Amino acid sequence: MRSAPSVIYPVGRSRLAGGLLLGLWLLGAGAAAAWCSQAALAPWQGALLAAALATAAGGAMRAARLGAGMRLRWDGREWRIEGRAAPGTGEAVVHLDFQSLLLVRLRRAGAPSAWMWAERAADPARWPALRRALYAPVPIAASARSAPGRP
Repeated sequence: MRSAPSVIYPVGRSRLAGGLLLGLWLLGAGAAAAWCSQAALAPWQGALLAAALATAAGGAMRAARLGAGMRLRWDGREWRIEGRAAPGTGEAVVHLDFQSLLLVRLRRAGAPSAWMWAERAADPARWPALRRALYAPVPIAASARSAPGRP
């Protein structure tokens, strides 16, 4: 079986992902505000809610910058991450697919997973090649190498 053709794609900061995460945070903040207006909160409860909202905002900002300054490379046999993060190879898994925005995780053996946003606007000409490579069946030789419990 033939694998998808090789591709190098820039990943990282995404305005679309940032907008989606901001929208989700605003919905949560609005729900918290509505709840506060209906309930009599003790001061510690209000402080806890404010801390939770601040933590969620920080997490959303961090998530919007996943993979900044990196490139995802498929050479026909394995996935590789290049750039600011610790380089490595692994298995690329799509976790969210919004057609023009993907949340991808590169599972690396012996190293933490690398999470990244891939956005069509980063390189429209190579976007179809990236999607083909991410969704193509893994070649038998590569899947045998990365199978758990195999040497």
